[in-house]
Amino acid sequence: MTAEEIRAPVAGSAPGPGAEAVSTLSRGGLEAVLLVTDEPVSVATLAEVFGAPHDEVSRELAGLAAEHRTRGAGIELRATEAGWRLYTRPEHVEAVERFLREGQRVRLTQASLEALAVVAYAQPTTRAHVSAVRGVASDGVLRTLVVRGLVEEAGTEPSTGATTYRTTALLLERLGITSLADLPALAPHLPDLTELDGAAAGERSAGDGPAAAERPAGDGAAAGERSGGDGSAAAERPTGDGAAAAATSGAPLTENGRDEY
Repeated sequence: MTAEEIRAPVAGSAPGPGAEAVSTLSRGGLEAVLLVTDEPVSVATLAEVFGAPHDEVSRELAGLAAEHRTRGAGIELRATEAGWRLYTRPEHVEAVERFLREGQRVRLTQASLEALAVVAYAQPTTRAHVSAVRGVASDGVLRTLVVRGLVEEAGTEPSTGATTYRTTALLLERLGITSLADLPALAPHLPDLTELDGAAAGERSAGDGPAAAERPAGDGAAAGERSGGDGSAAAERPTGDGAAAAATSGAPLTENGRDEY
């Protein structure tokens, strides 16, 4: 989760016009927000989220960092140039590395494989782009790929400042290739354009089916009423006029036929 996503208000949570913003700042809240983000969060962003003054947010962050040090927590809160972020403590590096090595034996989920494929073919790319391609939020799976050493941060996107990701040398080693150029081409695995057009046409015709089926019945009844009403007059007219009347009564059906295309 990025700083922009954290800053976005939850629907219905914003105070109404003329209402005073009430501070919801707490150390627990700060810790919760910092746990779900994968990049440093600035004091300004946190102040906006909690509706609190900058100096008060800075004071609570410093207090939270002190709490982590005092109780010997496995994580520590650090202030960086870009903002505040939670990190694992250096003294636990062996346990973390051991866990990661064991984790490599576990097969990747389908979601992780999808995200890894997007990064591999579109790198360097952002989390937002990965989510857009997959059609679902990809924060968790990207964190998993980073933890397993298959994906790493590659800087930031100049236009948005969002963190970008790329694959690592470990992925190449796991795949048994020496370069990203050795990845299989995507084109043979993509559907043909004629297949996509055919599927789209099928969806359109299926969607118009019920409406097209209903229209003839309604128009047929109306045509029946019109022809029934003209029946006595048609009987009095000569045979030549009868042919014209028949053509007239058939006109609405032809018109509807054109409307259906």
